[in-house]
Amino acid sequence: MAAKWVSQGSVAVFAWAMLAILIREARAQSLECAEVIGKVFDDRNGNGYQDKGEKGLPGVRVATPNGWQVITDQHGRFHVTCADFPDHSIGSNFIMKVDIRSLPTGYRLTTENPGMVRLTSGRLAKLNFGASVQP
Repeated sequence: MAAKWVSQGSVAVFAWAMLAILIREARAQSLECAEVIGKVFDDRNGNGYQDKGEKGLPGVRVATPNGWQVITDQHGRFHVTCADFPDHSIGSNFIMKVDIRSLPTGYRLTTENPGMVRLTSGRLAKLNFGASVQP
């Protein structure tokens, strides 16, 4: 019966305390989050690396195993915000795959697909994909 007589002020203090805990946990998780940036580029010489003058390919779809999909921008760049929460002590692998159906007509990948990058808590990882016109 005592629980019925809790004052509104006490409920408000409890609610604010719970909110503060949730915000603190969200901030901690965002610091542990790893992000992935990358580019799908026109690998004219087919060496698998973006050399000077090799521009990005816009509108290419890149996906993760959990179903997330990103589309490259006008410069061929993509960004996966908070891609994963890697293990603190050893990190973790993160896999992405180019949807080859979204490449421009005549292009084939010159790099591994899927690609894998090692994630570390709170860090940025880079994963690029090359593609070129195949005769």
